Amino acid sequence: MGLFDNRSIVVTRLVVAVVLLSLFGIFVAMTVAPPGDMLADYAPGDAGYGINRGDMAWMLTSSALVLLMTPGIGLFYGGMISSQNIVATIATAVLPMAIIPIVWSLIGFSLAFGEDVGGVLGNPATYGLMYNVGASRWNDLTISTSTWFTYQCVFAIITPSIIVGAICDR
Repeated sequence: MGLFDNRSIVVTRLVVAVVLLSLFGIFVAMTVAPPGDMLADYAPGDAGYGINRGDMAWMLTSSALVLLMTPGIGLFYGGMISSQNIVATIATAVLPMAIIPIVWSLIGFSLAFGEDVGGVLGNPATYGLMYNVGASRWNDLTISTSTWFTYQCVFAIITPSIIVGAICDR
């Protein structure tokens, strides 16, 4: 007995669409708009301080497209396997959308991009629990730290989905 067995297919699709749009909304909400003085346009070759709106818009658009690829991978691999395993394959391909953002925001981003500890891993105290992640500028790029966080997080989401799809129905 599934959760939506007694519901119509339209209701089921509507619930799935709302969940996916909600996840996208969370990512957009995590990328806070920087204060107005940081939004000065950044001229190419200029050493001035500023966040470029076009760069941030492109990074968020790219993040959204990669996030949409995750259910697409589930559907792609679901079409290549036997009919009895389709739901399980799609579910395991989409499951990282619920788990990875939590792990990434707690310690993943900090381990990948924090201050070096022994030259191998980052220090969890640098960005752990989203500490120091916000509207500040990321290194020498013209995007905010939270935009870079979101961009890297969607790639962390899609990676296990690709691996699950590669070993499904084996």
